[in-house]
Amino acid sequence: MKIVIIGKFPYPQGYGLSIFCGNLAAGLSQLGCTVRVFIIWPTESGGRAVNKEASGKNGNVEFRYTCGRTDYPSPGRMLFLYKAWFWVYGIFALWSHLRKEDRGPEKIDTLLVTSISSYIWIVKLYAFLSGKTMVCYHGEYPACGQKVPWYRLPAFWVEKRFSHLLADGMIVATGVLAGYYGKYTRKDCLFCRIPILLKTEDFPEPDGNVGNVLTYCGDMSNSKDGVDFLLRVFGRVAPMFPDFRLQMIGSAPQCVMENLRKICEEENIADRVVFTGVLPHKQVIAALQKSAVLILTRPANKQAEGGFPSKLGEYLYTGNPVLVSAVGELPRILTDRENVFFARPGDMEDFAEKLKGILSDLPSARETGRRGRQFASENFNCRHQCEKILALCKTVEQNRRGNINV
Repeated sequence: MKIVIIGKFPYPQGYGLSIFCGNLAAGLSQLGCTVRVFIIWPTESGGRAVNKEASGKNGNVEFRYTCGRTDYPSPGRMLFLYKAWFWVYGIFALWSHLRKEDRGPEKIDTLLVTSISSYIWIVKLYAFLSGKTMVCYHGEYPACGQKVPWYRLPAFWVEKRFSHLLADGMIVATGVLAGYYGKYTRKDCLFCRIPILLKTEDFPEPDGNVGNVLTYCGDMSNSKDGVDFLLRVFGRVAPMFPDFRLQMIGSAPQCVMENLRKICEEENIADRVVFTGVLPHKQVIAALQKSAVLILTRPANKQAEGGFPSKLGEYLYTGNPVLVSAVGELPRILTDRENVFFARPGDMEDFAEKLKGILSDLPSARETGRRGRQFASENFNCRHQCEKILALCKTVEQNRRGNINV
């Protein structure tokens, strides 16, 4: 099969959705599919771009930013016009690139859309006119963790109410999301639940050589991971474990970073917290593997209820102890003290006590980490999960052909 993944995520470097789509593309390619990745609009800000190439190859997968560049120009009076131009050009160029892919000896079978936005109508129109199927992916509730501007509310309502009717199949992270989006899709839309795609071959075997480092990795620009809460938890534990430091991998706008550094000053941990900024994925994996404990302090909000953090698979597969909030479907899938350590979301005392317990008995905690690695290998393995996604795409394609023949 030939599958085109379409979205507006940073590629090939990034977190969350970027890692998911990168692993999805690699997994489908390993299964013999021809895979292309098209990013419609710039995904980064001028001067801070990690992804600098607008086209190229990531492993065996060809990718392209259809708008011609990965980042927006530096902020200024013309930024709004630049965004409008890239919005229009990116969509028209996408159509052109899809036609080019279909002119070759191998034609597109499935268009896999990774976010619902205005461009989905264009993708569906192309699919309809050229006889393709369209599968959508959702890892969380729509616009979760984001404030929708008033002028976007009508379009957001239309997207929420009608865009999902366009999907022939849908990949979701959790059963909760399947129930939610199932209310808006057609009755013949097929669902597939994929919480995490873990590319295990990216990880070397653990050598037991870890440092006195606690690590968080992710996007620090909003409240979905409770980064400010994590800093305050570390502030409570730090005096009892003077040899340990906290490593924060990721980035955020300057105003957010200034606030986080202010919290570090208030908690007297400024000299023990390291903000690394965005790192290439290989360096992220190396940093995770060298960490004594990996932490995720998600609050109990709507985003946590429906989502399943992609970073958790990588956390677990390091074989190091993982401390995470007991939110959403995590307690249904993982077992406290068996393969992970759970703490009550938003409870600073409970998080601090659980972290103290782990650091006070690291040999025992590492046994839990070892079982977590085994669980991740058996349940989140990219190849096995991509086999399920490929089966969904083939079934949807067969259903389309069946409807044509009727």
